[in-house]
Amino acid sequence: MFFEKKLVNITLIVHDFGGPIGLNFAIFIWGMKDLVIKSSYVDKFTSAFSNSKTVKLISSGHFPQEEEPDKVIQAMIDFLKNENHHVLEL
Repeated sequence: MFFEKKLVNITLIVHDFGGPIGLNFAIFIWGMKDLVIKSSYVDKFTSAFSNSKTVKLISSGHFPQEEEPDKVIQAMIDFLKNENHHVLEL
């Protein structure tokens, strides 16, 4: 519970970035089986960025870059090639 309270505070800080950083293009690659930072937080983090893309990796946990590196690399390549930012579930 303590960690989740801290996470909410971090989310509030992220929302303060509605200025210049919140306008940057961003990609969020989220392991939906993450036991450390629950998947319910993905919308809180991404809502602070108006130009973002979210990739939800259904089978990954806290380290999607290690658990599904091919999907993470492909998501990053697609993000860098394309400016259509939306939610993907892989």
